[in-house]
Amino acid sequence: MKAYQVKDAWEEETVIVFAKGGAEARRKGAKQLGIDFEEVSSCTRTPSFDKYAGQGGIPAEAYINAGWWLECSGCYAKIDDDFCTPPSDAENAAGYAAEHGRPWSPPVFAGPDVWCCQDCKTDYERRRRAEKRARDALPRYLRRYFPGTVFVSGSASEFRKGDRNAFVHFSFPGSKWTADLTVRACQSSVRNGRDKGRLMVSQQDVDAWQAFRGLPKEAAA
Repeated sequence: MKAYQVKDAWEEETVIVFAKGGAEARRKGAKQLGIDFEEVSSCTRTPSFDKYAGQGGIPAEAYINAGWWLECSGCYAKIDDDFCTPPSDAENAAGYAAEHGRPWSPPVFAGPDVWCCQDCKTDYERRRRAEKRARDALPRYLRRYFPGTVFVSGSASEFRKGDRNAFVHFSFPGSKWTADLTVRACQSSVRNGRDKGRLMVSQQDVDAWQAFRGLPKEAAA
């Protein structure tokens, strides 16, 4: 398998794919970019990445070393070769600290991910743990407020430290489509079920929902 660099028609995004030939690379690249085959603007060989074929992905550090730039997995800061280079003197160090709000420290690489600093990586891992706890609590939350429903899936994302949006998809007796419940609350509220959130039911399922909840037909969901 060989490495190919595939760009979209507007060259706003580029991906590296592994394929046996150019046509296959274009198909794979278009799929990753979410575009049609005809919207691929270019597909060129990148032999420097051939060695990563079959390894489950290209390390973030390899991209940086090859002249690419990536976004920090935590704060989305732009990380390139210049960002990875320590300030050359005290004046540059002061300028870096003024721009970024902290002294320079080396980026942290882990497989395909990179963080601008260790503190950012630590905060990223804290958020992921908190989101997992909130996500794991969603079935219990659903059972408490909407007994008799069936949990389908759920997710949680932090919008500020300690606070997050939680999304629950569930079915109920007589439903044709999944209903959606959005909770915007502090983590403890999601875990303890103190916020009932905002419910959205398909128009086709309104009657079934009202019957399930024992509501009069003219009542709002």
